[in-house]
Amino acid sequence: MFAPKRMPPTQKWILRQHLYKKAIALLENEFSSIKIPFLLYKGAYLIEVGLARQIRSRNICDIDILVKPNDFARVVHYFEGRDNTVRYQNRWEFERTFDCKLGEHVYAVDIHRGINYDERFEINGDDIFSRAESLSEYKKTPCPEDALSLFICHLFVHFWKSFPKSTFDEIEALSTHPAFNWQRFWKILNQTGMRNFGRLIFSLYEDRVGIKLPGWNSPKIAGRKYYKAYLKIYFGLPESIRKLLLNGLYAKKPVQLALRKFRLVRKTKKLKLHWNQ
Repeated sequence: MFAPKRMPPTQKWILRQHLYKKAIALLENEFSSIKIPFLLYKGAYLIEVGLARQIRSRNICDIDILVKPNDFARVVHYFEGRDNTVRYQNRWEFERTFDCKLGEHVYAVDIHRGINYDERFEINGDDIFSRAESLSEYKKTPCPEDALSLFICHLFVHFWKSFPKSTFDEIEALSTHPAFNWQRFWKILNQTGMRNFGRLIFSLYEDRVGIKLPGWNSPKIAGRKYYKAYLKIYFGLPESIRKLLLNGLYAKKPVQLALRKFRLVRKTKKLKLHWNQ
């Protein structure tokens, strides 16, 4: 999208930064018109605050936006009535996806009222907004520590599929924000229930970059070798088993999460049956 297929990944990433920066500015006008604050995170955050330039290459296919739960219905209603906008079916109950024409191009815009299931990680959107940095009257970004914790959460969601090559570059970029504080970050990671998964990822990061991160008890060499051996075996398993293991080992409430998933599957099947009748 927006770039020749044969363009090198680094140049494609630079071009997309420029295009998405313009799209974010146009989205800000949309939210200003309805007077609702919004928070940029993931790739949109990296581009907005300038950290994207520190990453050699990264995929981006949408603009992720968090709004307060009380504003979610109004925002969804606004975009549903917007010209040149198409809504897609979502598998996440706390997210709505739209294809929006912003300027000359069409961008996927994901509107969230939550980050993930509470049974997996307890990430409170109100807490994120309370710590957020205001870039304008309505445009906000997460504090640096929340930005990294949200990245870890996103990494978890897709981890059973693959381990992105840009992972370590992104951790380095997010953690070198001038206002970033490791002590605050570990506290947020513990509160949300992401500590165990974070321990796996940051052990690999320490091993990769050859430094010891402040504020936590990093595994010894034997522990790091265990994690690397574990991942080699893990990614050799079928995807369905990888997904089951990931949630079973690292979700905060794996049994409750499994029950929720079961109920959602049944509900989805009923909806499909209804539409096919």
